[in-house]
Amino acid sequence: MQTRNNPIVSAARLCLAAIVLGMACVPMQSVSARPHAQDFVVNPAAEQYLLSGLIANGYADLADAFPDESQRVVGADFFIGALNHPDVQSKQNIYIGNTVIVGYVNALAARIPYTLFLNVVTFTDYVNFSDSEINSLTVFDASFYQGVEFQGISAKELDLRNDIFYYGINLYGVEIGELTFVENQVLGTEPMREGIAFPSEFRRMNVSSVADFSGTYFEGAAVFEESEFHTLLMWNMQFAGEADFRKVLVERTGEFVGAEFLQGADFTESSLGSASFEGARFAGAVFFTGCSVNGDLNFDGATFSASGPPADLSHMDVADTTWLNDIYTAAGLDLSYGSFKNLRISAGTGSAIPSLLLVEAEISGQFAIKDSQIGDLNVSGMKNDGTATLDNVAITEALDLQNAHLNLLVVNGLTWPESPESFNLRGMTFSDIDLGEQGLTEETWRELLRLVNTSVYSPQTYKAISQFFLDKGYPEWAAEVELAGKRRERDEVLTPFTGRWLWSWFLDIFSGYGYRPFLAFIWSAVVVGFGAFVYRRKEDMLPVEQADAPVEYNPFWYSFALFLPYIDLGIQGKWEPKPERKWARHYKYIHLLLGWVLMPIALLAFGGVLR
Repeated sequence: MQTRNNPIVSAARLCLAAIVLGMACVPMQSVSARPHAQDFVVNPAAEQYLLSGLIANGYADLADAFPDESQRVVGADFFIGALNHPDVQSKQNIYIGNTVIVGYVNALAARIPYTLFLNVVTFTDYVNFSDSEINSLTVFDASFYQGVEFQGISAKELDLRNDIFYYGINLYGVEIGELTFVENQVLGTEPMREGIAFPSEFRRMNVSSVADFSGTYFEGAAVFEESEFHTLLMWNMQFAGEADFRKVLVERTGEFVGAEFLQGADFTESSLGSASFEGARFAGAVFFTGCSVNGDLNFDGATFSASGPPADLSHMDVADTTWLNDIYTAAGLDLSYGSFKNLRISAGTGSAIPSLLLVEAEISGQFAIKDSQIGDLNVSGMKNDGTATLDNVAITEALDLQNAHLNLLVVNGLTWPESPESFNLRGMTFSDIDLGEQGLTEETWRELLRLVNTSVYSPQTYKAISQFFLDKGYPEWAAEVELAGKRRERDEVLTPFTGRWLWSWFLDIFSGYGYRPFLAFIWSAVVVGFGAFVYRRKEDMLPVEQADAPVEYNPFWYSFALFLPYIDLGIQGKWEPKPERKWARHYKYIHLLLGWVLMPIALLAFGGVLR
């Protein structure tokens, strides 16, 4: 820049940089009450000194000639006239320091072709540079007692540092190459004048290089809606009023590290190259609805302290990793319907996340929740094509995985509400699962079964887990899962003492719903054994038509032959209980009926038909 050729201005800039760096570590102090314009009296000698210095060498510091601060006063019209003086207009650099400017500074549509540096300048009345063409303007340690307008200006560089704006500032629709607005205090809480909606307005501005607002304090609302930046820096800012960043476009990066949003913060439908809110504090309602980020999004160490609805981060589109580690939130986070590459979440030490919503979210890469206590975790309908990791996570109130579609689920240290009303796995699918990073063992498969058993009943969930075990080569575990599902269906779905309920109980007891077919043969053997006991004495039996070929009586074979009536062993029709043993004669028909019913069921159980 041309200012580097002027040793006076260069020295002033070095001093400015040193002071600003020193103030970065100093807590913001409250400003003293502003005086009124009538407290100042224009000093003609000061005006003459100002103009003479600017014409001579472009430098006028009134403190050099007027040790008494009350003598450093010039009129607003004279100040504007000095800036427009032909001999001043021809200069490359203009420096004005330690000056009080009284009256309305009406520099509307002004042309400032040089670099203008204002240091320790006080403006007692309204300042208006709207629609002006400015090469470079630097204002350091200034006080603006009324409103300031730069609406619609074009400038290569606008540098405002350590200034106090008692009302507000308007930069609506400006076109600026580089904007510096650091360590300022903007104290206005009401619109500056009629026709301006907000005390501080930065709407629809365009900054083609870096826009730096770091360390600035806004007492009232600050509106940046629909503005465009190449790089936006807002380190350690403080917004005491509403902060409106709706539909803001930041081409490269937006950095809000350590920023404080004491009221609402609205980034709805903004587009950021990458963004960092590391250590930021959100005390009011938060909206990032529909925000898109082309790189990383970092909320590590951020605080969301509003007690209302969860912070709204829904419908976001983040191209790279979203970091939400060590966060503090009073109401929770809503990341539903978003699209993420990688998503990492953890609660701050000693804190919990009351609610975490990821309904219908899509995560193409890694999804991890670590070292967190979460009240309500809802990932229903979520799709994850990478690895979903739950590491040292405790869900205390509700866990909803309904219709979630996962690739690999890694669970290492998970506790969940063991109440079906609070735990929903209905419709969840996955390609692989790893419990405790141990693979499938006797312990882990039972833990997985317990996971399913304590969730809301869903036959599809049991089918999915069973199929998973079959695919892994563990049919016996798959059978146990299916059996558990059938029993829950009987206990939680079927109406007690109805025909279906009684039949379900019978299938469970007789064959384990076909998953334990050996039970059918055990019960058959019991029936055969009981029949052998009933007909154990030959003297209690009568032979039937055995004159030609007498048959030797055997109680076991007799009972077995009765139990298999559709297989003729040549014995069941040769003997009958004696007529006086009526109960034994009646039991014969029961025995036959049990054979007709139980043996086909046993064969179907072995064939897998009952499953």
